[in-house]
Order: sequence, then C-alpha cells, then structure tokens
Amino acid sequence: MTERLELPAKLDTAAAGELITALRSRQGGDLVLDASSLQQIGGLCVQAIIVAANDWQDSGHALRFENVSDEVADQLRLFGTSPSVVIEGDIR
Repeated sequence: MTERLELPAKLDTAAAGELITALRSRQGGDLVLDASSLQQIGGLCVQAIIVAANDWQDSGHALRFENVSDEVADQLRLFGTSPSVVIEGDIR
C-alpha cells in the first residue's frame, strides 16, 4: 500500500524538522508526497527530500511527487533538482 504525505503550503527552514520526522515515520513502504498545497520550498527541505528519496530507493520502495505546481518546480530547479529527478529515482 502506498502512503500519502500531504505537504504544507510552506516548507522552509522552520518546517524541516517536522518534514524529516514525517518522512522517517513513513519509511518501509511506498510514499507519495502530495504537493497540492505546496507554494514554497527551501533548501533544507529539498535536501531532506533528496536524502529520503535515496533511502527509499535503497530499500526498494518508491518515493514520488504528485501535484507539483510550476512555481514549486521552478524553485526546485533553482536548487539544481526537479520533481522528475525524484520521480525517476535518479537522485545521486
């Protein structure tokens, strides 16, 4: 069964700890990061998601983004990544 994690509107430095906790609590299965509400993402949260995607890939499970807005995709590109990098599992 695939779990869903609905991301908040803002994933900034203050939200990084909560994001990491939420990701850790869902390890061991497939996970969808639902970005329907996400409007802003910061560097620490991008790093946390990339680390999580590596962990998911290493454990043989899928981690992917859904409902990523063009605005958030542009923000990810500024950090040198994109939603497709996580979706494709090519994150190293």
